[in-house]
Amino acid sequence: MIFSPSRNNPLKETFKHGFRYSDCWVDDARLVVLTAVSAAKLGARLLTHTTCQTLNRYQNHWQATLSHASNAEFTLHAKMLINATGPWVDHTAKHVLKIENNHHLQKIKGSHLVVPKFYAGDHAYILQHTDQRIVFVLPFAHDTTLIGTTDIPFEGDPHDAHLSREEATYLCTVVNHYFKQPLTPSDALWQFSGVRALVAKRGKSATALSRDYVLEINASSGAPLLTIFGGKITTHRQLASHTLDKIKAFFPHLKANWTATVPLPGGDLQGLTFMAFLKQCHTRYPFLTEKMTYRLARAYGSRIDLIVGNATTLAKLGTCFGAELYAAEVDYLLNHEWATCAKDILWRRTKLGLLFKPEQVLGLEQYIMHR
Repeated sequence: MIFSPSRNNPLKETFKHGFRYSDCWVDDARLVVLTAVSAAKLGARLLTHTTCQTLNRYQNHWQATLSHASNAEFTLHAKMLINATGPWVDHTAKHVLKIENNHHLQKIKGSHLVVPKFYAGDHAYILQHTDQRIVFVLPFAHDTTLIGTTDIPFEGDPHDAHLSREEATYLCTVVNHYFKQPLTPSDALWQFSGVRALVAKRGKSATALSRDYVLEINASSGAPLLTIFGGKITTHRQLASHTLDKIKAFFPHLKANWTATVPLPGGDLQGLTFMAFLKQCHTRYPFLTEKMTYRLARAYGSRIDLIVGNATTLAKLGTCFGAELYAAEVDYLLNHEWATCAKDILWRRTKLGLLFKPEQVLGLEQYIMHR
C-alpha cells in the first residue's frame, strides 16, 4: 500500500510504501489468569508464590515438597509429573529432579519499553531494522505504547533478567529511524524483560531458533514424567492439547480436545458482540465512568458482575486507591484471582501501576495487609 499523506501519519515522509494486515491481540496477563481460573473451576489446585523444593520419584507416584512465600512447607503426591517450567526447565531437571535433559534449551532475553502514547490512532506497527530483526510498536494499556522486543542470548536465573542500556538504545534507534517524534530511553514509564526458552540447534542465531516445542515422556524408571521444551503463549492451547494426547495412556478417562468451543471465564457474552456487551454494561452501571466501564468490561467480561454486584454508586464500591481502582475490584482479585500483594494487582492483573503514585501504592499495600 501507499501511505496516506495525512497529517496524522506518524512516520517520516521518506517512507512511502508498506503492508497492512489484520491480526488478533491479547492481554497476555489476563489470558494466563483466566486460563488459571478456568482450570480451578474444573478442579485444579493452584499454588502461587510457591516453590518446589524437592521431587522424589517412586514406582507409582511422585512426592513433592513445596514451600510458600510465608515459609509454610507442605507435601503433595501425584500420579504423574509434568515439567512445564519454561526457561527454568533445565534448572528444574538438574537441581530438583536430579536428572539430565535430552534436549538443550537456549535462553533468549526479550526486553520492552513502555512509553506515553506518541502517535494518533490505534495502529500497531512492525518495523524492520537493518539487522533484519523486527520491532513491534503497539498500543498498550492506559494510553501508552509498548515497544519491543530484543533477542539476546541469556545465561543465569530468568528472575534476574532486566533491560540493559544497550537494549533500550537499540529499541529507540529502530523507532527513531521510522517515526517523526524521537524517543529516548528516559521517556520510558516502565520497562520489563522476559526469557524465552527456545529449542537449541547448532549454528542457529537467537533470531533463527525454533519457536516450536518438544514433548518428551519418561516412564521407564518409575512414575511417569513429561517434560515440555520450548513453547509460547500463542500456541499454548495446541501445546496443551498435544500434552493431553501424550498422557492419555496414563489417564484413559481424559476427554477429547474440547477447549476450542468453550469460552474462558467472563468470555460468555450470551451471543453479544463486545461493543453490544459494553453498551449493556453502561446501561446496567450508569454510575461508572465511561473509561472505567470499558476497562472492567474488557478485563473481566461477564465477571464484571462479581466486582460491581448490586452497587448503585461509586461510594458503594469502597475505597478508591487511585486510577479508578476501588476496593470492590481489589477484593475480587484477592478472592478470585490469587492476588496477594499490590504488585500482583497493579502489574500482573491490571497494569494500573502505570498510573499509580508511590503514596497510592502504599495505601493499597496497607489495605491488603489489614484486610
